[in-house]
Amino acid sequence: MMTCRDVSTTVATGRVGEQPLTTRLQIGMHLAICVHCRRFWQQLRAIDRGVVGWLRSVENDAPPDLSERVARRLVADPGASSKTHPTSPGAPGA
Repeated sequence: MMTCRDVSTTVATGRVGEQPLTTRLQIGMHLAICVHCRRFWQQLRAIDRGVVGWLRSVENDAPPDLSERVARRLVADPGASSKTHPTSPGAPGA
């Protein structure tokens, strides 16, 4: 049987479907009996639905070239995603 830590880690990655059949069955059995992990999984699904819904609602508000600009920026500075956002508290100049 998988532990709560194993299940929550696997569920949080969003890659349950990529796991072997035996692992998926163990996760399903664990979720069936563990109210805490089941609640965590339901919360992750709710967050996912909320984010997807929000993204769909703002999709038409984004500049048409936004994805190209983001891609160029990431190629130009691959470490950009790990840097502090300039408007984050504690960032230089914030």
